Amino acid sequence: MSTPLLGSKPSWLKDHPKDLIFCSYQDSKVLGQVWYRLIDIGFEIDYLEVPFDLRRKGNGIKLLQDFLEFCKSIFNKNSNSNKSFQIWLEVSDLNLAAINMYLKFGFKQVGLRSKYYPDGTDALLMNYCS
Repeated sequence: MSTPLLGSKPSWLKDHPKDLIFCSYQDSKVLGQVWYRLIDIGFEIDYLEVPFDLRRKGNGIKLLQDFLEFCKSIFNKNSNSNKSFQIWLEVSDLNLAAINMYLKFGFKQVGLRSKYYPDGTDALLMNYCS
């Protein structure tokens, strides 16, 4: 489902007008959303959000699981085969919960963007290969 139910688009995403939205649901309740875009080799995640009151309850894991399944179905449908694809993202080096979740799903750190965020924190560049 592609409905921005958790709020408006973050202001820094205004530079990404072609982003699409993926939402994960449970019992008709939105568990989270992923703002992403298609790239030649797969997908790039610009923003992944779980509402504050739903964090630390496994909903981020469910959201990422659902998004990975969605990516597999979309990429394989469009490529007419079971070709591999990639997912790229940046995450703050201070966001240990997110980093650990991505690592559990097989993402690997492939780079570092020094002072990437406005507050001066670094971003880890992470990649997932199916």
